[in-house]
Amino acid sequence: MDQPEQMSAVRWAFAEHHVVNSFHAHVEVLIDHLTTAALLNAGARSELLEDYSDRPEGHRKLLLGYVGPDWPVHIVIDVDAFEADFSEPIMVVTAYRPEPPEWPDELTRRGQR
Repeated sequence: MDQPEQMSAVRWAFAEHHVVNSFHAHVEVLIDHLTTAALLNAGARSELLEDYSDRPEGHRKLLLGYVGPDWPVHIVIDVDAFEADFSEPIMVVTAYRPEPPEWPDELTRRGQR
């Protein structure tokens, strides 16, 4: 499956509520005052920023979505189980607002320019 098809499947999973949050993601969502509905909506309209296919902990993707016009959110997902069997939900590893100093803006990691 190529990258556009993968992202279509990821967006579908968020739109259909076919995701589960890790404990860490749940805590981070609460800290950033995100609702489950806002996170699902952001994921359903997200774009891929980075793909970590060779991580020892599993195949992860960093997504960029928006809760509102000026409210970007990064969503890190684990897609190992989902890509092997689409009946398995996507695992949301964490979700957070990209903020300085690590992220000068929502698209640029510090030191990446």
